[in-house]
Amino acid sequence: TAVVADRSRPPYLHTRELWTSDGTEEGTVAVVAPNRGHVGNLIVIDDLLYFTTDSTLGLWVSDGSTEGTHIVRDFAAIGDDFVTWNGKLYFAADGGDGLELWESDGTAEGTKLVEDIFPGQQGSHPSSLTVVGDRLYFAADDGVHGRELWEFDGTPSGTRMAADVRPGNLSSHPDELTASGSWLYFTADDGVHGRELWRLDTQWNLPRSGDVDGNGVVDFADFLIISANFGRTDATPEEGDLNYDGTVNFADFLLLSRDFGKDFRPEVVFHLDFDGQIRDGSMQTLPLAVGPSVTPDAPGPILESGTQL
Repeated sequence: TAVVADRSRPPYLHTRELWTSDGTEEGTVAVVAPNRGHVGNLIVIDDLLYFTTDSTLGLWVSDGSTEGTHIVRDFAAIGDDFVTWNGKLYFAADGGDGLELWESDGTAEGTKLVEDIFPGQQGSHPSSLTVVGDRLYFAADDGVHGRELWEFDGTPSGTRMAADVRPGNLSSHPDELTASGSWLYFTADDGVHGRELWRLDTQWNLPRSGDVDGNGVVDFADFLIISANFGRTDATPEEGDLNYDGTVNFADFLLLSRDFGKDFRPEVVFHLDFDGQIRDGSMQTLPLAVGPSVTPDAPGPILESGTQL
């Protein structure tokens, strides 16, 4: 069992260190690490404890022994939002490109940048990392759409914006991300209703809309992308494989034809209405508010209890 304790006596004045305990006084000992400092962000994956210290900015791991406690990688900055998914740790860190999404398997080689969402030094500042089903959702700013809802499916090209709740370059600032079944609940401000409660149907991804280039409308530009990649067996959805069957073919053209001219984004995002009723089952971003739309309710923390929030 890993614990954090404060040994407030010389030479350990006001230092919160990493300890291990088997539940007995004799079996409760400090795990001494080089340049030890205040320990935080403890999370266990398999047999490794991941954590951070304020003495050395970076990601640390420990197997409970002094010898097995070491830094995995230095960072210029590292966030406090740690989440475990598919046997790996996901977190925000600055490895030279600003705060971006990283993953780690506990080794230096397996600690790597997932995606440079906001190229340059500013960083996209991922936050509120939340796993729903087979995807990781978070809030991030790509420098184009503002701070919106993003997702990662675990594949090399699987990072993309899940919903542009406030279209354009202004931000909806998604927050309080909470998983409940296949739904992702969160608060956001679409610029019309104020900050309200929203939900995303994470199982609505197949088939994807015909909006291949993700500009919010299905148009001739999407047709050109599918045409250019027709017959490819290694294409991503952003390259024309709309139905995720591994090949860009006539089925993808049919999906595009079905949606041609529509103005919508690929996921289903519902803004919860004041009476809790869903008004429309289409793939558009819909206002569905927990309070009158003229007055933002600014809902607070979202907690799941059984089948209710």
